[in-house]
Amino acid sequence: MLNKRMKFIKVSFIIMDTVLTLATFRVALVLRNMIKGDTTSFGTAYWIMLAGVMVLWPISIMLFNVYGLTSNHKKEKFALTAILPKLIVAVCFAFLICTTSLYLIKTQVISRAFLMVFFVTNISVLLAANFIYKMSLRKLLRRTSFYRRIIVAGSPDKVKKLVKYLNKNNELFIDIIGTVHLNGYEDLSSKPKLGDFEDLPELIMKHNADDVVVTIPYDHLKEIEPYIHRCEAMGITIHLVMDVYDMKIAKTGISSIGVIPTLTWASVNLDPWQIVTKRIIDMLGGLVGLILTGILSIFIVPAILLDSPGGVFFRQTRVGKNGRNFNIYKFRTMCNNAEALKKKLMDKNEMDDMMFKMKDDPRVTRVGKFLRKTSLDELPQFWNVLMGDMSLVGTRPPTLDEVDKYDLHHWRRLSVKPGISGMWQVSGRNEITDFEDVVKLDVQYIDSWSIWLDFSIIFKTIHAIVKRSGR
Repeated sequence: MLNKRMKFIKVSFIIMDTVLTLATFRVALVLRNMIKGDTTSFGTAYWIMLAGVMVLWPISIMLFNVYGLTSNHKKEKFALTAILPKLIVAVCFAFLICTTSLYLIKTQVISRAFLMVFFVTNISVLLAANFIYKMSLRKLLRRTSFYRRIIVAGSPDKVKKLVKYLNKNNELFIDIIGTVHLNGYEDLSSKPKLGDFEDLPELIMKHNADDVVVTIPYDHLKEIEPYIHRCEAMGITIHLVMDVYDMKIAKTGISSIGVIPTLTWASVNLDPWQIVTKRIIDMLGGLVGLILTGILSIFIVPAILLDSPGGVFFRQTRVGKNGRNFNIYKFRTMCNNAEALKKKLMDKNEMDDMMFKMKDDPRVTRVGKFLRKTSLDELPQFWNVLMGDMSLVGTRPPTLDEVDKYDLHHWRRLSVKPGISGMWQVSGRNEITDFEDVVKLDVQYIDSWSIWLDFSIIFKTIHAIVKRSGR
């Protein structure tokens, strides 16, 4: 999985180079005309040449393996010192093929001045863009699911070697939180020892880990098997350097972390393209939702302020993907002391002890009842979606006190981003009073996820809002 993410990043560099080549082609024509004082139009010959350039440049970049996309050699590094020289060679080769082709067909339409300006502009822009993109990539990806927080677990000698390798290869975009060892072994690596294998599930929750990488001698495989299964139940991605376990939930696959081969079990099996597609949909939906929120706020804000004392927005800390906390925003629908009153109403809770839900909740204001019935109170959550803390569709975001009561298998519902809507919301949540049924619906969404499922849930959500059902 980590290797797939790395390939996606490398492909993004090729796409960037191709787009910038298109841009510099046009810029070169403008600069040539300015230098010559000419007004030559972008004629047919230039369009044909542009089509050739758009094919030739990415082929040349892949031919010279500028970004190491087709190589598994141990010395192949995704570093600027390796990328930039090969990029220069690839561009020069592509330009040589291009000019040779123009010479052979003996065309007089394409200006030599244009070719020189294009060559200089193109190679300068590509080198600058690669430098800026590569240097800023870690910051750009830090808030995304590409940037993984991992725990390295195993015997001290193997852990030490693996940590040393990972520290040298920072282009893998991972953070090593710390290490976990077999009982009785001392720490030998440069990273802090978090605990022993028996503490692994609790350490995952405490440190918000995304992945666990296990490297261990064959003799100890059976000893750690129960802890691997507990990680699987939590929905945590596991990478094992050797051997296989019979997983009941997670999908097993052969992958690598850099050049180190691993056997990987992933309960959430989204490839980078699916992650990016879902994120793009979320960003577009978030922007549209915030515009709608702004328009409706003209009516909602005064109604809230006139109905009861207090602020317009309700902010609460919720638990997101893999235990990360974030602040969720809604329009206020309750009185100011709602959280204090909740303790007095616990005996009237219609759900089991894991969640709180009550029909005709006395804390809800008059305007709040209307906002909840129409789901208009959820509108500010589009800000959470735009910021990347939530998705348009996902699992229900739990509160801190709910997560404190979780068993290990409940943690699996946190293996994806929470959503404004989800399977529970469109499956008649008023009739669902057992938290285990909520978990089953969330797990069903995780296991059967697709873009089309998200769209289906969005359409069902809109239908439920129009019918004013589900609350």
